[in-house]
Amino acid sequence: MTKPILFSSSFIAIAILFFFSCGPAAEDRSMMMSRAKQVQDSIANAIRMQMAEAEAPGPMQVQAAPMAAPAPVITHTNAAGETHTHAPGESHNH
Repeated sequence: MTKPILFSSSFIAIAILFFFSCGPAAEDRSMMMSRAKQVQDSIANAIRMQMAEAEAPGPMQVQAAPMAAPAPVITHTNAAGETHTHAPGESHNH
């Protein structure tokens, strides 16, 4: 007589354990998915902000000055009537 009681009580315990171990209800699952989406969006936003901050010039970085127009070539005529051209900063002893 004790065997059928023991068998039926263990069967009921296993059935209850199986019933409650199936996972969350559909409402809980949808709430979990919505919370996961919020966390995912928050992480993506934080990464975007850090990448934008890394791309911005820092306080110690000097931005390159725009290139000035090249200096003109100097042309002159010496006492003998010969024409010479000189690059900027170049000189000759004539």
